[in-house]
Amino acid sequence: MTIRKTIKKATKIILPYLFGGLLINQAIPALGFSVAPTLHANRTRAIVTNESTLNSFQGLPQNYTTLDYLNLASSIIYNFSEGKGDCKDFTKSTYDICISLIEQNNREDLRNNLRMVVGLDSPSEPGHQGIEYKNGESESYTFFETRAHTPVLTLSEVKDYSTITKGMKSRGIEKIMARSVKGKRIFYPTLDSLLIPGGLVAMCHSVLLNHEEISSSDTEVSSQN
Repeated sequence: MTIRKTIKKATKIILPYLFGGLLINQAIPALGFSVAPTLHANRTRAIVTNESTLNSFQGLPQNYTTLDYLNLASSIIYNFSEGKGDCKDFTKSTYDICISLIEQNNREDLRNNLRMVVGLDSPSEPGHQGIEYKNGESESYTFFETRAHTPVLTLSEVKDYSTITKGMKSRGIEKIMARSVKGKRIFYPTLDSLLIPGGLVAMCHSVLLNHEEISSSDTEVSSQN
């Protein structure tokens, strides 16, 4: 057997395994970006809000927009809740409280204006999570930073606060890797999650490099009541 034939035969054997390995290397992060946030979004909240506190926010003004509900939910999280967590915990809690406010005020028309997102600013940095919202069907989605501390808001102050914050630039996420189904707690991967340079290998390297930063990123909140 000539060297050329040997190389050709070896290539035929190796290529399928190589292709399969590359496919797995790219597919696992995409799967992880959708499965892990879905599991976390459906677990018990790390940041807890008293039920009686939440029930006191009934009869909200009918002209409240999605952003108004988000800002009110964030205010409740930062000032009338107990717990500790990172961006995924604040995102889950803010989303859950916002949905609860929407339900108890019969504003189901706003539910589908909300979706949670997770992604990367770069492959070498730890991931980030937040919420995307829109105030109407004609609007495009805007990123809502759940790690930005919101002050205590009276019901009359909410709309003015929303006007101020709507014009403020948030950190955002450069590449969205997964989004939740609108109004639900189930995530699905985006195309970007399949195209991460280096795939699983690069993600593992990033986690190892940023382990300290990820471990120390928790924020604690306590009720002012």
